[in-house]
Amino acid sequence: MIVIIFVLLIAASIYFKVRYNQTVTKAHASCISNKLDIFGVTYESASDMHKDFNFMSKLWSGKAIKGVSNQALKLDLLNARKLLQLQLLFGFLTFLSVVINGFVSA
Repeated sequence: MIVIIFVLLIAASIYFKVRYNQTVTKAHASCISNKLDIFGVTYESASDMHKDFNFMSKLWSGKAIKGVSNQALKLDLLNARKLLQLQLLFGFLTFLSVVINGFVSA
């Protein structure tokens, strides 16, 4: 039973990771096509956004998203924030399931 829960949690985490990557790529493409910047920075690629700690920090907090003027970009960033939080939540639940299984098995 615990193995099924573990696999389902892993699958959910991977799903949210893939959706998050797609959303960030869509936001980057929107910025390039409309000649916009995200949080005051122009990124050359979506992977640069993933690597930038300031971008991730501002995305996680959500405060800087309120200052984005383009509504489509704002919605993409809000969606990316939600997907990032879900991805980390399911990753944590996966870890927690392993720990609980260790206590139950001992």
